[in-house]
Amino acid sequence: MFLKLIFSISLTIFFGCSSKQTENDLLNKKNPIGFYGNILSKKEIIEVSQLLSNSDKYLDKRLLISGSIIEVCPMKGCWVQIKDDNSQETLRIKVTDGKIVFPLSAVGNKIIAEGD
Repeated sequence: MFLKLIFSISLTIFFGCSSKQTENDLLNKKNPIGFYGNILSKKEIIEVSQLLSNSDKYLDKRLLISGSIIEVCPMKGCWVQIKDDNSQETLRIKVTDGKIVFPLSAVGNKIIAEGD
């Protein structure tokens, strides 16, 4: 299996976030729907399987990727594991701790993420 890539820069995803809440409040947020991070700048969305099968093509490029969230970091919400909707390929998306907090309730939801 191909190595899983990690996105570690500014990330925009389809979920909601409020800066006035504590990290623990955000981690345990009941409704994860909304936007996090910055406004998306890319238009072409690629799937996890496309990225993993052509990783050299996408190396050092800003990408917009989609999938379904299958796992969230249980400690700080600092990463999500996403699955390609058309295959079993997975990818972990990591953000700076505390900058974006993925809620545990995000599992099962779709994600659109942008990063380098």
